[in-house]
Amino acid sequence: MPKEEAAVRQVVKEFLSGYEQRQVESCMSVMTHSRPLLFLGTNADEVCKTPEDLRAAFDRDFRAMTNIRWGDYRHFAIEAASTLASVLIEIPVSFQVGEKKEQTLFRFALTLHKELEQWKISLAMGCVPHKPGTITFS
Repeated sequence: MPKEEAAVRQVVKEFLSGYEQRQVESCMSVMTHSRPLLFLGTNADEVCKTPEDLRAAFDRDFRAMTNIRWGDYRHFAIEAASTLASVLIEIPVSFQVGEKKEQTLFRFALTLHKELEQWKISLAMGCVPHKPGTITFS
């Protein structure tokens, strides 16, 4: 794996690890500081355009969910140039909300930019795909 792709992969893994550990500041440490931020979550109201928005969204997630565990990557694709990278990842996730245990598949699309020789996430979208044949738009 080329050097830039390996560095991008490490940043994405750091983000996922911080999320799994429910550490807001760990997640925020890999976010952009110099570019506009846009993070689209799985809920229609999860549109984060500022670090404060994103911090609040992570905080809401971590208050609601416990025992977050990512499974093995199913797909992990990276395209990286000298200062811009695009990532698509598909990964199973399990977590607990109250007493209820949940398991689902999660997909991320991420854009990273290099800031002071460090890769940082500036754009992201997460989705939970429907099971085949179950999608409706009502």
